[in-house]
Amino acid sequence: MACRSFWRGLMAVFFVLFFAVEIKANALPIDIYVDDVKNETDLKIYKDRFTLTYDVLPQKIQAEFIRMLEESPLVYVTATREGAMLQAEVVLRDIKPKESDILGSTERAVAFLRINYQKRSDEGNVTSWRREYKISDVRWYPIYEESFFKRPWWDNFEKSLYWQAIKKTLYRAKNELYQDLAQYGIKGKIIRAIDYNASNEQKTQKRFITDLGLKDSLKRGAILYAIRDHDLNGYSYHEIKGNLKVISVYDDSSIVEVVHEDEKDPIKLGDDVLFSTLS
Repeated sequence: MACRSFWRGLMAVFFVLFFAVEIKANALPIDIYVDDVKNETDLKIYKDRFTLTYDVLPQKIQAEFIRMLEESPLVYVTATREGAMLQAEVVLRDIKPKESDILGSTERAVAFLRINYQKRSDEGNVTSWRREYKISDVRWYPIYEESFFKRPWWDNFEKSLYWQAIKKTLYRAKNELYQDLAQYGIKGKIIRAIDYNASNEQKTQKRFITDLGLKDSLKRGAILYAIRDHDLNGYSYHEIKGNLKVISVYDDSSIVEVVHEDEKDPIKLGDDVLFSTLS
């Protein structure tokens, strides 16, 4: 199952890269502005019993989405929309409780979210799209009493199944956005092949040195994509030749180890590497 998931992820990145016109190089390219969240439901959550005039749920959803987006070192969430490459607006459309006594007592929460995106190209063109999500979560024999309908305080809601359903939805949205932005990242090159017999250390995998390092926000354990550029009748495209895992990282370079490669046409000196949002 894990192997199938890996290949699905790899193929998804391949198609994104295949159709990409350009791969950004040696810059942190992805500035995202997350707009105020819209709560279209009747559910209102307050900080405590003394502040019943301000719904904190939109602010909490916005903060959680920002935290998830910034899991990638290549993503920076800006405080203002000016100059942002991408704008995102989260809309909480509905959240429903469901109960079931089949095979025991369970509680289920279903969250409906819509996210509106606007992406600005270097030429100033704007592309808009949106995604809809319906995600549920379930709990057997709830640990916490779901009392926030009577006491809609944040401390109660944060422990609830409903907040978990919203977080699952945001996590799905973050992963799909990362795939949309997979062609953006930091591009480098394999600058040296490490000789297997250069030391007494036994190496079970091929290793290379790249020109990406700490200056590029690279960290130990990151996965890079080995890419080879092709030109066919004037049409340029990128072909993924495999994956490389960063095992050591320095200011201006890194040592990487082959995780997977095309056996018939393996990774070699001179190939490009991409530190992507999906890395």
